[in-house]
Amino acid sequence: MHLIPSRDLRVRPAEVWKALKQRKEIVVTNNGTPIAVMTAVDAETFEEPCETLKRAVALRALEAIHREAVAAGATRLTDRAIAREIKAVRGTQMRIVLDTNVVVAGLLRPYNAPAMILRLVITGGIILVADDRILLEYEEVIRRQQLGINPEAAREVCDFIRDHAEIIVPHVFVKNMPDADDAMFLEVALSAKADYLVTDNMRHFPARLCRGVALTSPSEFIGALPGSNC
Repeated sequence: MHLIPSRDLRVRPAEVWKALKQRKEIVVTNNGTPIAVMTAVDAETFEEPCETLKRAVALRALEAIHREAVAAGATRLTDRAIAREIKAVRGTQMRIVLDTNVVVAGLLRPYNAPAMILRLVITGGIILVADDRILLEYEEVIRRQQLGINPEAAREVCDFIRDHAEIIVPHVFVKNMPDADDAMFLEVALSAKADYLVTDNMRHFPARLCRGVALTSPSEFIGALPGSNC
């Protein structure tokens, strides 16, 4: 494999790019020590080698963790001990279901309680619980032109929610809701045993159907958080 000193990137860049094109791979060194690998890519297919590299890095990290676990004796941890650690983490994060009206209000009005809730979701302070029906409604509503949300920003928000939400398949189902379209939120909250169902349409969720689910408005939810001055 071809080696070049890192200073060549600054003083002889044309030669570096020429060598990279010819050799496909170059190792960059600093004081003779390899510090990086440069790989030639095609503009139309560059994502493939990037994905391969990500997988290789992840596998290397996994192998390192395995070695350290063996050295530290962590391999002797029981399933019960691991479960305790998982429970400890879950205990610090609230799991909530958000009605679509809360998500939309949080996107369009930056200084209200729904916006504060969205910030907590994005920063990992609370866990958003949903199912495919809820995610689909979020996406369809957020992308509506009438709301005036930038399409690229809408896509990024939808992608983040889909990638980071706790997605479940509900096993509890609700009938006779005032608005049948709202049933999915209660079904997810009941099935996941979520801490809260947050909505701006409280009247759409009769107490007799909630079966113990903590129903709250955005402002009430924010006001009840530890350290809140609301």
